[in-house]
Amino acid sequence: MTISATIIGRLGADPETRHTQSGKSVTELRVATEHGWGDHKTTTWVSVSLWGARGENAAKFFSKGEQVILTGCGVYNEIYNDKTYMKATAQDFVFVAKPKEDQPQQKEQWTGTNPNPPSKSYNENESVPF
Repeated sequence: MTISATIIGRLGADPETRHTQSGKSVTELRVATEHGWGDHKTTTWVSVSLWGARGENAAKFFSKGEQVILTGCGVYNEIYNDKTYMKATAQDFVFVAKPKEDQPQQKEQWTGTNPNPPSKSYNENESVPF
C-alpha cells in the first residue's frame, strides 16, 4: 500500500543523481521532517526520489540545509537489513527561497516544473500579475 503525501522539510545532505542502465536519471534527497513540540519534538527522515529532469533541476539548485516542499509523494516503507526505512517518490517540488535581507518577511516560491525564479516578487498589496 502506498500513501500519498506532501513532504515539507530540510535537506540533510546534498542531492545525489545517478543513472539507471537504460539512461534514466534519478535524484535522491534525504529530507528531515519535524513533528511535535518542546520535549516531544522528533525528526523523521525520508529518502525521496525524483526522476528525470525534475530531479536534475533539484540537484542543480538544492543543497544541504535548504527547505523543500515535495508534492505528489507516494510514501512507502522499505526493509533493509532488518530495519525499516521510510521512502517516497515525488512528482514535483517547490523551492522555498531564503528571505531577502531588506525584506525578511517575504519568501519566493517556484516549482520544479519551472525552476527559474520569478523575475519580480510581488507583495500582497499589489495586483496579481495574471
